[in-house]
Amino acid sequence: MNSEKNFTNKSQNLYIDAGNQLLKVGYQVNDKWIIKKIPNTALKDEFAQTLSSFRYTKIYWASVCKTSTTFLNSFFTQHHIDNNQITASDFQGKLLINDKIDINEVGVDILAYCYYIRLQPKTLALSFGTATVAIYYNMQLEGVVIGTDFVNSYSYLDDILGIDGHHVMMQDDFGTNTIDAVNGAKYYMVNGFINELLANKTIEQIYVSGGNKNIFNIYKNINHKHIEIVDEIVLKGLEAFINRK
Repeated sequence: MNSEKNFTNKSQNLYIDAGNQLLKVGYQVNDKWIIKKIPNTALKDEFAQTLSSFRYTKIYWASVCKTSTTFLNSFFTQHHIDNNQITASDFQGKLLINDKIDINEVGVDILAYCYYIRLQPKTLALSFGTATVAIYYNMQLEGVVIGTDFVNSYSYLDDILGIDGHHVMMQDDFGTNTIDAVNGAKYYMVNGFINELLANKTIEQIYVSGGNKNIFNIYKNINHKHIEIVDEIVLKGLEAFINRK
């Protein structure tokens, strides 16, 4: 069987979000997303098998990772697979942006996120991933803050200390043991970051994506009436962009 036939039997669009640590592959079926995640370190071993497990017509992908971009281009060429890479320039004229911003300097993942929320006024959009990203969107992309990676830095510390994140919660107090002390820091750092952003802008809506089970514990502590948690918002933004929803 030749390589091209391994990836036949298609039915719909497939979307790929290639981040700095994970490559996410998925599509929507009856309002439900089916998504598989591959660590970038395992692409050579797992990507072909993952791709062949989906039924798709076309592939649309976006990448913020040079290694993943190189891998995907090589893979698709080697296997003669038709694909469509979405870059920042594709959003030109399709998404309103502050005229001080050069769209080509904005990550395509941020642009996909913005497209998903493009009709929202006075919105704070948060993404917890390899970096912690805050987007201010007011019917157009107004500006971005990119900061410390809360998610992975604390996950790494949890691993070193042997903390099982499933059994601990963020807490708004000083700790009397190591676990409580670490979780107190998680609370204050993330909560302070969010509240400071809220203090600087009039925000009507908050969108949150990314994070792990510890980070998610803080969302309920944000004193704001309109918070929407959207899993895999970059994939959903790409899907909305391609279908112009």
